[in-house]
Amino acid sequence: MKGGDTFVNNVSMNNITGLVYLKRINKTLVLTRPSSHINPHDFGYIILEKDQCKTNKKSVFLAVIVCAAAANFRQRITIRKTWGSVAKTNKEIAMVFMLGKTSDSNVQQEILNESNLYHDIIQEDFVDSYRNLTYKSVAMLKWSYMLNMY
Repeated sequence: MKGGDTFVNNVSMNNITGLVYLKRINKTLVLTRPSSHINPHDFGYIILEKDQCKTNKKSVFLAVIVCAAAANFRQRITIRKTWGSVAKTNKEIAMVFMLGKTSDSNVQQEILNESNLYHDIIQEDFVDSYRNLTYKSVAMLKWSYMLNMY
């Protein structure tokens, strides 16, 4: 027996159908059923640049998705003027900024203006905060999947 092995004795499996998990709760092993979705990530889009998906579908070799805070306008402009400018001249590179929502209506209006000007903003309907970076990461994966689908 190895140190990490777990053995279960005297468990009746007669009435159990389908997939179940064995979970340890306070030194007790409990049979649990998985939920249909652990994290469905069912946030909608506030801004979705569909043209990024349509026009670049066949030719994109590299998709650069930049996590950015909603209020960081200067940083996004700086990126567009420096290393991000490669995406303008090279059609095989798509670059977008991934944002969450903000409660500040002035900042949101500026984001909408910025999106209309540059067409490189993707914004999902979750609060843009450090604690929600996981949501932002999943949003990036979801968008990159869409890049190949549409």
